[in-house]
Amino acid sequence: SEKGYADECDLGHQYMPSSLIDPKSTLTGETPVMRDVVNWYFRLTEYTKLLGEYVDRIKKMPNVRSLVSKTIGEFLEPPVVHIKKELREDYEKIKDLLAHHTLTDDPKKPSFTICFDTLDERDAATEIMAHHGLRFRTGKTLVPFRLTGNIEWGVKAPDLEDEKGLTVWVWPESLWAPISFTCAYLKS
Repeated sequence: SEKGYADECDLGHQYMPSSLIDPKSTLTGETPVMRDVVNWYFRLTEYTKLLGEYVDRIKKMPNVRSLVSKTIGEFLEPPVVHIKKELREDYEKIKDLLAHHTLTDDPKKPSFTICFDTLDERDAATEIMAHHGLRFRTGKTLVPFRLTGNIEWGVKAPDLEDEKGLTVWVWPESLWAPISFTCAYLKS
């Protein structure tokens, strides 16, 4: 989709900022600039087993809707990439450039899926696929949760080692999507 706010398309898929095709700010119309930054992260992936046990537990609870365990469970899946079946030939040309992965082709689905052992392997594969012009969509999976940012107006984080001037992630950036939407709506 070419329309969306923040890193979510209008179909609700989340994307890494580096995976966006021709990104433009809905506020300024400018192309964002990617910069390498240092931040603190919570290694959420280290808790996959614990979260899986939690999902199994809440599935049995009569006061928890099945949608809750289903939604959480979607993020406990391994790192995958979905590719439309009509692009299979393009995938075959570059598959040997990708880290070890397994392919699943469900005849009832419009895409086939390739599964990687680690998030880093999947991310490296998506860079290769993007470089070769292969369109894809990444699946839901646990990713490290960012705790800090480098914005000037946030809550100051303690200085650790060489990381200075960071701010604690308090979610104000999540307001960009509704702010952008409101601005776009008011212009229309």
